[in-house]
Amino acid sequence: MNAENMFKEVMETQQEIALATSVEGQPNVRIVNFLYDPERKVVYFSTFKGNEKVAELQANPLVALTTVIKGDESDHVRILKGTAKPSEKSLQDLAEAWIAKMPFYAEIIESGGEHLQVYEIGFEQATVISGMTFRENITV
Repeated sequence: MNAENMFKEVMETQQEIALATSVEGQPNVRIVNFLYDPERKVVYFSTFKGNEKVAELQANPLVALTTVIKGDESDHVRILKGTAKPSEKSLQDLAEAWIAKMPFYAEIIESGGEHLQVYEIGFEQATVISGMTFRENITV
C-alpha cells in the first residue's frame, strides 16, 4: 500500500470530516462536508456565519479531524495538528469543485450560500489508516 496514494484517494472521494475544536479544554466535535485542495494543501469547509463553531475557531484555531468512514470502507485520514482560519476563497470561488465532489451542494450554495463562511485548515502531517493493520504518517 502506498500511503500518499491512499491519502489522495480518501481526500478526493470521502465527503465528510469529524472536525474537533477545543475551547478552554472542552472539546467539541461535529460532522462537516469538506474539500481538499492538493495544490494549496488545505481542507475547506463551510459553516454558517456567526455560529458556535465560528466563535470556537476565533477563540482557538487549532483543530483535529478525521475523514468519516461510510459503509464497508476502512481507509481514512486523521489530522491532529491543523490550524483553521477564514478563507480568502468564497463559496462561489469553490462552487465548481464542491458540486463536482458533492452534487447536492448546488442546492446548498443556491439556497443558503450568502449565509455561509468558508474556512480552510492548514496542516503539515496526516495519518493514513486502512483496516486494523495499516497506519502511516505522511508529510503533505
